[in-house]
Amino acid sequence: MIPAAILAGGRSRRMGQDKALIPVHGIPLAGHMAQVLERAGCSPLVLVGRQPALQALKLRVLSEEAAWAHPLAGVVHALE
Repeated sequence: MIPAAILAGGRSRRMGQDKALIPVHGIPLAGHMAQVLERAGCSPLVLVGRQPALQALKLRVLSEEAAWAHPLAGVVHALE
């Protein structure tokens, strides 16, 4: 068992759109990463983010609602 977390909670200010939902090979980037990790044998697999659109990826989503806004908040939430 190799657990994995995909950090998908960034604000994407410089990109101008949600990076986790940008299509790669026809599927959202976060979904593509989930497929790669599953093929590599990772389980359980979770997404960490606050976007409601992540629910459509049919993966377990840990809602990132940290009281402090810091890039490492998603890592801390995944480890908890």
